[in-house]
Amino acid sequence: MSNPYSSGDPSAPPPVFTPPTEPGAVPLSGPGGGLGVASMVVGIVGLSIALLGFFCMASPVAIPLGFVAVVLGWIGLSKSRRGRTMAITGLWTGGGAILTGGAVAVFWVYFIVGPMRAGMNMATTMTQSTVNAQAISSALQLYAANNANQLPPPGPGWEQALAPYVGSTAVFTSPSAAGAPVSGGSYIYVPVSDADKGSSTAVMLYENPALQAVMYSVVYADGHVEVKTKEELDAIVAALPKGAAGAGGGGK
Repeated sequence: MSNPYSSGDPSAPPPVFTPPTEPGAVPLSGPGGGLGVASMVVGIVGLSIALLGFFCMASPVAIPLGFVAVVLGWIGLSKSRRGRTMAITGLWTGGGAILTGGAVAVFWVYFIVGPMRAGMNMATTMTQSTVNAQAISSALQLYAANNANQLPPPGPGWEQALAPYVGSTAVFTSPSAAGAPVSGGSYIYVPVSDADKGSSTAVMLYENPALQAVMYSVVYADGHVEVKTKEELDAIVAALPKGAAGAGGGGK
């Protein structure tokens, strides 16, 4: 019996068997299929990185990957039906990477970076205010040493009296003033009596409570500086002897 698949030539190679395909099936190979696969992979990677952005600042990477995934998926869908499901998956995951990355970026700016920057600014202001108060304290000590142990007289001219003993008159302006003048100046000078000179409890200078500050510097007669809250400073000022509320300066 003859072989129906034989070509009749004994030297001819056997025919190659090609498996049948289902009706309507579209292979993944080809330009459209490759773009769909690439879109899906890039979208999944971008979305994963975006989700990790809640723990690290990865949004700058996730958002561009999301756009790449969307573009690849769109091109893949427009070119061919090959890899259509994967291209659609890439579109969804790419869009998710963009939206999630944007949300994470907003989260970092408003809830992490913003408060950190505000805290750093507040710490810098407090530090500079303390440095200014310490410089004024040193100037008062130098003035007394050069003037028979007498401190500057009360009145608005105390800053001018101390000017030769400070490196810069900018120390008379609190960083909390923020360019806006306040009544009485940035620091209030309280002349102490001879009995209180060198005392660690007698107040000699304090930062103006009218300033919009978080903490306020207070200088004592022995030269040391302490930082007080608004409530603590108000209590200190209220406890000063009557008529010894102090004298402001010309600083802001």
